Amino acid sequence: MDALRATKRHERYVKMFIRDFVPVVAVLWPREKALHFLEWSKTAKLPGYSRPRSDDAIAGRWMLATRQTIYATLPSLVEHLDEVPSTIGKRAAYGRDRGRVALQFIGEQDPLELF
Repeated sequence: MDALRATKRHERYVKMFIRDFVPVVAVLWPREKALHFLEWSKTAKLPGYSRPRSDDAIAGRWMLATRQTIYATLPSLVEHLDEVPSTIGKRAAYGRDRGRVALQFIGEQDPLELF
């Protein structure tokens, strides 16, 4: 909902809420944050998981545990096609994994024209 509202206001970024999930497809990492994340991940424990299976969950836990601020671009610069099988293997009704596609994909538009 926040992304849709921000789009109506012609904003190009939306702040993600602190939660246990970050969609990490095409995340841009400042070197300092990437190194911090890698160091943190060596000893991090994810609640409810004996063995983490999702990069989204691991990044989300890092964001929550270390109180990071993460923004998503509007529109999405990368599409995560729903024809690609999920690494977790969950599929939504009608054979589509709707949670994996971009909310608003930029398509053929030049991203440099947006900013």
